[in-house]
Amino acid sequence: MIHNFLRTYELQETIQYAYSTLIILAYLLVERIDTFFDVIELNKTYKDQHFKILLEIRRWANFLKHPKAFLLTHHPVFTFYNSPKNGGLRDNASVVIDRAFIDEYYANDKKNKELYEKLENKESVLVVFPDAIRLVRDLCEAMHKCVAVIRDNPVYRSAVESRTTFYDYWLDAQVPVEQ
Repeated sequence: MIHNFLRTYELQETIQYAYSTLIILAYLLVERIDTFFDVIELNKTYKDQHFKILLEIRRWANFLKHPKAFLLTHHPVFTFYNSPKNGGLRDNASVVIDRAFIDEYYANDKKNKELYEKLENKESVLVVFPDAIRLVRDLCEAMHKCVAVIRDNPVYRSAVESRTTFYDYWLDAQVPVEQ
């Protein structure tokens, strides 16, 4: 999915559309990875430490799926991390929605009241999407790590094999499968 999107990325008409699409596609992969982690009951502390990109993508997806008070802003401007135009855009913005903002206000509902106070009737709102190349690269690394965590641990591998149609899947990786 992401590969197909990236092939047409330059044809996208707006930053908002291109980045929103990329983040939602990445989020679909995050949900699939999380499903495997639920099946193998991967330790949350380990997951949070070694798969940080999953949380970042989930929070950006939450912002897109559940914009909350962002809907009450007027004509927000969209850009992306390291855009050459960011300096001037940031200087003119009354509110900047970036990774720090997303982490603070879209991690849960605890700060909804503050979020509404911050965004209601606001103009000059700037949304700074994450670096797409880093996001995709980190997601790919997380996918490879996910496979390695399952492939290299016989207990996890057994948990997945017993609940899926992946029988003999790991043979391609030259890892002996215990019956």
